[in-house]
Amino acid sequence: MPSFATHRQRVHDTVRSPRARHAALRTCVVGFAVYGFRATYHHLCRSARIPALLESDPEALVRAVEELHEARALWLEHESAYVARRRGEKALGGRGVPQVGPDRIRHRGPAPGQAQTRGPVPDRAHTLGPAQTPVPSQPPVPAPTPVSAPGRLQARGPEGSLAYCPDPARHPTEPLPVVVGRLLNPLAAAGVRGSGCPACGHDAAPTRWRTAWRIHRLCAACGTELASERADFSRAVAEAREEQWRRIWSREE
Repeated sequence: MPSFATHRQRVHDTVRSPRARHAALRTCVVGFAVYGFRATYHHLCRSARIPALLESDPEALVRAVEELHEARALWLEHESAYVARRRGEKALGGRGVPQVGPDRIRHRGPAPGQAQTRGPVPDRAHTLGPAQTPVPSQPPVPAPTPVSAPGRLQARGPEGSLAYCPDPARHPTEPLPVVVGRLLNPLAAAGVRGSGCPACGHDAAPTRWRTAWRIHRLCAACGTELASERADFSRAVAEAREEQWRRIWSREE
């Protein structure tokens, strides 16, 4: 599959039809869906003002992909810093992976550039395995000196998201680079925001929103999922959600 950079270039290619450029933008969103694919697409449609008739403003697609590119660049920079720091720690003998704390944030899923797997979205059980321990026959290795570099978002959540928003019409309204920068902030990893929303820090009681199979508890301020649970299947809800998505995809709302 061509890379994010390749599809970004296709969005910029004015020789291509607006529909082809829109398809390239869709692939870029699949590769880096900050809020999940649907909510990220809706956000870009709003922020870049992508019209229902693409031919009326094809440059809106460029505005959208550039916002996504800037946010992704922050993520890749964070990943590179984490990899460099871990290599230094391992060179000093620090092989164990730290638990969630000042330099670690709980998330799941592949990092940018890794293969995306197809299949049903797993439950959002944000758990990490136990830290590795030294082999018994070896003497314990002193922990390396902590560094100030930010920790890594261990992985991403459903649909490769950093802050999953199951309701595609409810998500943070700030530019994507602002939200991603906040999520990558080491203060957030240290739990400075307590039990608040990781995307906006809001601490009010969450709201409920359901899909055909799940009931989600969302941040009342920005729509980021805080928790979810299984529910009995509802055909009426499933049809309503798909109609909502049809209207969003065609940029009718």
